Amino acid sequence: MRLQAIGGQLLEAEVNGHSLFYCSPLSFQGKTARGGVPVCFPQFNMLGDLPKHGFARHDEWKLAFSGQNEIGYELNIEPDTWPAWPYKAKITLTYQCTATGMFIGFEVFNLDNVPFSFTAGLHPYFKVNNLLDIGLMGLQGSGCKNLYTASQTHLEQEVLVFNHQPFETCFSGVSPLVLAERGKYRLHIQATGFTHWMVWNPGEQGALNLSDLPNEGWQEFICIEPILGEPCILGAYEHFKGTLEIKINE
Repeated sequence: MRLQAIGGQLLEAEVNGHSLFYCSPLSFQGKTARGGVPVCFPQFNMLGDLPKHGFARHDEWKLAFSGQNEIGYELNIEPDTWPAWPYKAKITLTYQCTATGMFIGFEVFNLDNVPFSFTAGLHPYFKVNNLLDIGLMGLQGSGCKNLYTASQTHLEQEVLVFNHQPFETCFSGVSPLVLAERGKYRLHIQATGFTHWMVWNPGEQGALNLSDLPNEGWQEFICIEPILGEPCILGAYEHFKGTLEIKINE
C-alpha cells in the first residue's frame, strides 16, 4: 500500500498492486496536477462568482499527520486570505488506504460567528486501461444535466458507457456506483455528505485543448466526482463532512 500527496492533493494511491488514480506526465510543476484527487472549494466548477473550482486546490495546505497507510492535511482560511470569500474557516482532508481500497474524508469547519455558503467537491481521476472498455453502473433513473448541451433528463441506461466524445454530466444523488472495465477489476464507489455525482472526460477533441494532458491521455481515466451541486450553508461554528470510499473487487 502506498500514498503520495503534495500540498493536500492526493497524487497516487496503490492498493494491493493496483494504482487507483491517473496523473498526467505533463502536469506543470508548482500547479495543481492534472490527475490524482484535486479538491474543489469554496466553489465547484462555475457554481458561483469565484474562478472555476475555487482557490483551495491552489493554496498551501499543512501536513496534519502521516502514518504508514494514512495521511492528513489541513487548510486554514482567514477573512483576508481571499477577499472574494471573506470568512474564517478550516478544511481537513484524510486519506487512508485499507486492505481492500481507500477512504477519503473531507471536512469544512466554520470558525466564526458569521454563516457562509459554499459548493465543493472531490475530483478523482480514476485510472483505466481504456475508457472505451469501461461501464459505470448505479446511475440508472437519476436526474441528469449535460453541461455541454444544458439538456436535463433522467438516465435510462443500466450501464453508462463512453466513446471519444467529451462527457460532462451532473447526476442527482450519490447512489453507490460500480466502475467495471473489461479484463480488469471492479471498483465499488460510495459517497456520503455530498449531493451529486459529476462524471467527466474531455474526450478526444477536448484533450487537444489541455496543455497538461497528452493527446491520447483522455483514454486513461474517468472522473467520477462527489460534489455539493447546490450551496451548503454553514452556521456559526458548524461543520460539514463528506466522504468517498473506494473498494476493489478482484
